[in-house]
Amino acid sequence: ALSKLSHYSKVAVWVLKDNERAIRFYERCGYCFDGREETLQLGSPVVEARMILDRQIKEVQTMAENTRESLNQLY
Repeated sequence: ALSKLSHYSKVAVWVLKDNERAIRFYERCGYCFDGREETLQLGSPVVEARMILDRQIKEVQTMAENTRESLNQLY
């Protein structure tokens, strides 16, 4: 599914704050909380939080990791 969104530089998802399994999944995919929260009224109030995947930041981090690995191989 993420491949269909590959041309977007940022992708947002909303997760319920108590859904630790979903949060771990999105974190493994590179998503981070951006601080935005909303309260839904689903019988009782439920808080959801927004997570963002910023591909530009991810690309820079990957380039930095690759450079670090290359330098470690040299020394």
